[in-house]
Amino acid sequence: EWTMFGTAQTNAATAVPLTDLLALSTGPVGGLIWGAGALVTALLGLVSGLGLRFTWAMRMWGILLVFWAVAWADVRGFLPLGFPTSELLLVPVAVGIAMLAGIAAMVIEIDLADAKAYRFLPAVIAVLAFGLAMVPLIDASSTGRWELAEADLTTTYGALESDPLDGSFRTIWIGDAHVLGAGAIPTANGLAWASSFDGVPDIRALWRGPNTGATAELTDVISAGLDGRTSRLGRELTQFGVRFVVVMDQQAPVPELSRREVVSDIRAAGLNAQLDLVRTGVVNPAVTVFDNTAWVPVNSAVPPGELDPLRISDALPALVDRTELLRFDGQTRPERGIFSAWEASPRWTLSAGGAVVPRIEVGPVGMGFATA
Repeated sequence: EWTMFGTAQTNAATAVPLTDLLALSTGPVGGLIWGAGALVTALLGLVSGLGLRFTWAMRMWGILLVFWAVAWADVRGFLPLGFPTSELLLVPVAVGIAMLAGIAAMVIEIDLADAKAYRFLPAVIAVLAFGLAMVPLIDASSTGRWELAEADLTTTYGALESDPLDGSFRTIWIGDAHVLGAGAIPTANGLAWASSFDGVPDIRALWRGPNTGATAELTDVISAGLDGRTSRLGRELTQFGVRFVVVMDQQAPVPELSRREVVSDIRAAGLNAQLDLVRTGVVNPAVTVFDNTAWVPVNSAVPPGELDPLRISDALPALVDRTELLRFDGQTRPERGIFSAWEASPRWTLSAGGAVVPRIEVGPVGMGFATA
């Protein structure tokens, strides 16, 4: 699926003008005039370059035109996938312009070393244009932050902490696909979701697997809660070990400047009607955090009768020590089996007393082990 490499939505709603794409002026720094200065400098290799300088200038301009066209197709919604932001497609353009500026310097040093005055005029214009393009660069670098936010959302998520003895948990992040970024999975109502383990996401959240098996089951459950087709979403999420549901309206905490797509009171309003999801004390308007009152840990000790068929109603923490990325150690519970809310795979095993514990089939949402 294309969404494995991008977002679940295109950038068609951004409506960035083509002139802003050409001038690389889609953000808070720069403008059409300043961007035009960089392009004038980049043209010197074509106007006055000879030999390899001209050849490489032609190649770089070919790259620029291709990525400008793709970026324009992205903001018009012509591509089969979206990007977290359309500026990603302008990165090769910026690199190409930087190389063309280097070629311009070589042209002045080599090709125009003994040139007559009239041939040197384009070089003078290119140098002045380069100085013009540096004005917003100097302004943006004065603070050292390049207009980046001074705080991030990790300072807002104190409520996502949990006592390790309570067991591991998952957090579901819901919002517009461009706010969540790459790795988000589309829901039925146009939003997207992503998940993290024991708190805030790390870099692994930027990639995901296919929307099949337990992932597809979780997508259906989340879609039902967003659409208001259930009032017990928390209970449905227990089989996935989900403790917190976070709705993101902005990429950075208010009042930081960042992309904002408000969905909490519009497309995600169905979460407010859930009887087993309670809002926590997180008060920053950029996010809304719900605590699942029906939560059970990712690795739980349950009565054997609740594994076949799966119905989790009396669960206790088990295997609470996470010793490696995908390894859990700890105690089980007497006369109880183990339910693990990881997608079923033969590569998962449970050992107790030096012996492999028999597995119980519980469907695609997790794995059961008969320790009792």
